[in-house]
Amino acid sequence: MWSSVLLLVAVAVVGWFVLTAWSTGRAAARDRDRLVAAAVEAWLVLLWVRAAVPLPGVLSWCWVGAVAATAVGVAGAARRWGGLPWRAGPRGRPDQPVPGWRRRLAVAGVALSLALGVAATVVLA
Repeated sequence: MWSSVLLLVAVAVVGWFVLTAWSTGRAAARDRDRLVAAAVEAWLVLLWVRAAVPLPGVLSWCWVGAVAATAVGVAGAARRWGGLPWRAGPRGRPDQPVPGWRRRLAVAGVALSLALGVAATVVLA
């Protein structure tokens, strides 16, 4: 019972990330901070499901599909990255400039999440 709930949560989180990364409408991420947060959430939920839920047979291929969908979301985030501010104000306008340390921290967070996601995919697969 709880394993199917976890799988549904994973599908919802990954689907939301892909939607925010590729959408240009109301669901689109307004800034880079939200894209990074959605990507990290998607990777963590996928890792949690892989560690907590036994995935026999067809369900293991569903997990591989969710990982592929997350990769598609990362591609969408990379496509939109240059056109987004680091942090958007209340109406989507760029807020104050982001200090250099925060920019470096965000880049390090993205790199770390990608490295951990790849390592966990290789180790847990």
